[in-house]
Amino acid sequence: MIIKGKKVTLSPLSLKNIPKAWEWINDKEVTKFLISKPPKTYKGELKWFETLKKSKTDKIFTITVNSTTTHIGNIGFHKISKENSNCELGIMIGEKEYWNKGYGTDAIKTFLKYGFEKLHFHKIYLNVFTENISAQKCYKKCGFKKVGYLKDHTKKGKEFWDEYIMEIIA
Repeated sequence: MIIKGKKVTLSPLSLKNIPKAWEWINDKEVTKFLISKPPKTYKGELKWFETLKKSKTDKIFTITVNSTTTHIGNIGFHKISKENSNCELGIMIGEKEYWNKGYGTDAIKTFLKYGFEKLHFHKIYLNVFTENISAQKCYKKCGFKKVGYLKDHTKKGKEFWDEYIMEIIA
């Protein structure tokens, strides 16, 4: 399945995308605000991919720039609950030269449309670190609202980080 946005195209993550994803996951600047604890080895990244392929609760897509077909990141639905008609959104723009230029916003808006219109989700939610102001602005542009606050929720290194819970309803 290929999903076209104004600036980006989303397509299912494949094995050929793993070397780039692994490169990003090992870049401290790229992963500074990632909530998940990524694998650092290539073998770990391959295992993650194999697990995702079998998952009924995750759908991961690549983000490529329409004008260049450059793979710049990944976006996914996680914790998909058919029973509750909801899921969690995750996104990573790994190519830094594409940060703060609207590519993430277009990817999210395009993916939300797919989630609501094709997968028939009622609600899509996410967690974002309170310090990640850039992501919060992007999520607001896409229609997400802050609905909760989690104090000392995720341990990164030796520190605990606070998070907001944000959601959008169909």
